[in-house]
Amino acid sequence: MKIAVLGWGSLIWDNRELAIVGDWQAGGPVLPIEFSRISGDGRLTLVIDPQNGANVITLFAGSGFENLDDAIANLRDREGTSSDRIGYVNLTSNTERDYSRRQHPEACNVIKSWAQTNDWQAVIWTALPSNFTEKFLRSYTVGAAVAYVHKLPEDKRAKAFEYIQKAPEQIDTPFRREFQEIRKRHSRQFRKATAKEILGHAMTEESLPDAPKLIVPNSWHGKRKMRRDAYQIPGQTAADLRLGLSDQGNVI
Repeated sequence: MKIAVLGWGSLIWDNRELAIVGDWQAGGPVLPIEFSRISGDGRLTLVIDPQNGANVITLFAGSGFENLDDAIANLRDREGTSSDRIGYVNLTSNTERDYSRRQHPEACNVIKSWAQTNDWQAVIWTALPSNFTEKFLRSYTVGAAVAYVHKLPEDKRAKAFEYIQKAPEQIDTPFRREFQEIRKRHSRQFRKATAKEILGHAMTEESLPDAPKLIVPNSWHGKRKMRRDAYQIPGQTAADLRLGLSDQGNVI
């Protein structure tokens, strides 16, 4: 059986035990995706989200398995979830996962149509839903998502930054656009500021309705390896870092 695996998040840069044939390719089905699921380690991760997601072109790769049950089990193990949270459509038997049909029926239709057009006999994907409201106790909005990341401890904030930065370029969602815009704005605004001055501009809940503020390190862009010195900004002294100022304001 010819089986496609769909991806849009960490599967793309961190296959781990996921068995695929060749590289990930652009041109997957267009699905509503957003950073609206809070993972076990605190990151905001990308999921199919019909209510809040932006329609983006996903990626795909051929599964290393020809048996659908084996392919599902492989993706399940990579994602650390249960089999019923792995969506599938099987064009040979005209069957699909009931859970994913209930969660995002239109996405299932799009995936099935894409499979037919591209000569796949089956397609599998991670069908985890958004859990933002359940975990953060606020309805999902871009401002609420910014506030959530802002509140994370420094180590979890760093992981959240890394995930957002590593997401494939074509995964262009409202949250990601706001994240990048805030980072650019603060990079310009605080280029000559001291660490103490930057701390005075930390985001407050009251500022969210107008313009969420996100304190980010000017030197963070493109860093693959997270180092403490990467958080130092122009004007910030080594003493500032030793006092822990970077823990309070320089990273979201």
